[in-house]
Amino acid sequence: MSDEKQRGISNVDRSASRVPLTPLAARHAVLKCFEEQDQWTRKELTKAVEARHFKAGGYAGTQPTVQVVKKVLGELRAEGLVQPVSKGIWRYVEDSDPSTEGPTSTEAIPDDISLEEDEEPGGLQISEEIGAGRESVYLYYNPNDFRLAQTEGRSTWECKIGHTVGLVDVRILGQGVRTALSHSPVVALVIRTDDARTLESVLHRSLRLADSTIVDASPEWFMTSPDRVKAWYYAYMASVDHLARDAQCDNSQRHRERSQHEEGIGKETG
Repeated sequence: MSDEKQRGISNVDRSASRVPLTPLAARHAVLKCFEEQDQWTRKELTKAVEARHFKAGGYAGTQPTVQVVKKVLGELRAEGLVQPVSKGIWRYVEDSDPSTEGPTSTEAIPDDISLEEDEEPGGLQISEEIGAGRESVYLYYNPNDFRLAQTEGRSTWECKIGHTVGLVDVRILGQGVRTALSHSPVVALVIRTDDARTLESVLHRSLRLADSTIVDASPEWFMTSPDRVKAWYYAYMASVDHLARDAQCDNSQRHRERSQHEEGIGKETG
């Protein structure tokens, strides 16, 4: 977390002594929590906010803490300070400008706001997430295809592999899968990254080289499995790390040689 961000959040920290846990009081506690770490599950954030408020001498308000925190997250999201990144997970938005004034919009946020999207934004659950970053490469499939593969003793089946810079389930549902597929898709794997387009492209090319394309299907569908893609990802990242280490060694060697050369020239001119 940057120093500017820490200073911005620290400026809104106020005492909760003898104050009920209202959205205004919870706002300060929520921002302090995001000062300590950039990402929280809503469940853990609710516990942390309540503990911080009570420790400061505050007491419970008329609404359950979970509803209060939901409302605060809704306000902060409207201001561009936080965003949901997955089911029940919220992250602070870097380079945002924390404020103690609350939402700048003239439209009041209703008291009964319910951020169900932070629990299940598009109605799909993600089975497994790996990697790190703000963007995602995702794999999903029709559960019927998986069952047929099991019946036939196959270890691969039709899987869709795409990428998004936003919420994975919202992106998938935006493709019309609920009308295109007979059942809700299984989002079996999400790979977090800071460059989803490149990672998706390399993965697609690797699957084509492995002859995993599906005839007459869209170019994002492959005969593969979540386990195979996960194994590919770890092997790919290991090779990238290896290349990075080699490049670092080469740079160090060139630096030493350049220093020795310059030192030799200095002696000759001296």
